[in-house]
Amino acid sequence: MLLLRVFNSIINDYLEEQLQLLYDYWFTQFNFPDDDGQPYKASNGLMVWNENINHIIPAGWQVKPMGTICSFRNGINYNKNVEGNTTYKIINVRNISSSTLFLDESNFDEICLPRQQGDKYCVSDESIIIARSGIPGATRILCNPSSNIIFCGFIICCTPYNNTLQNYLTLYLKQFEGSSATQTGGSILKNVSQETLKNLLVPIPPQSLLNQFNDSVSHIYNLIIGNIKENVQLTTLRDWLLPMLMNGQATIED
Repeated sequence: MLLLRVFNSIINDYLEEQLQLLYDYWFTQFNFPDDDGQPYKASNGLMVWNENINHIIPAGWQVKPMGTICSFRNGINYNKNVEGNTTYKIINVRNISSSTLFLDESNFDEICLPRQQGDKYCVSDESIIIARSGIPGATRILCNPSSNIIFCGFIICCTPYNNTLQNYLTLYLKQFEGSSATQTGGSILKNVSQETLKNLLVPIPPQSLLNQFNDSVSHIYNLIIGNIKENVQLTTLRDWLLPMLMNGQATIED
């Protein structure tokens, strides 16, 4: 059981590396498939200089501030002594620190809050979770989150207006984790702010290329999600079986 969980985790680490490599090949080296299925830049695809980001990008791409393509919310600050009527799972910075790309909601703490307070901070399938401190700019996502998942005050939730941008923006932002590119100047904690993120300029590929990228990564995402779910099931089985073995209610035959 333990070996299978470890194996699943190793496989997921490998799959996440493949996601990043695919992103880099398509959107850093600009060798995404052209109309003939050939690598764009390596096949002499037209590149143009963009003065806003001081970099060359493929012809036809736009450069936009994140504030024009996403909405942003700061997380909840709450009083533990206030009684609530609704149970929520909450994403904390330690959940971000203990993961690399996908968040596992089985590790989230549960809190009880008034519904009119907690519902303002619920996340969705399209949410991108960004740490303000700890690892400044650390970026994570959830896949098929259950209802009533919220995020703490040390986190910013970014939601693209066009949901096909989520995968691209998540991997784009991961380039800046903990770097000065996403740190608010002058802050001792080097917290990331909404203003920092809103002003971050992002090269935007054409919609057809975004759709093609999403199709290419969907199989990898499904494999990762499946391994995460299996590990949760194995952990639940272990937590049920171990006490049974210890008190003699269950035995293991040779």
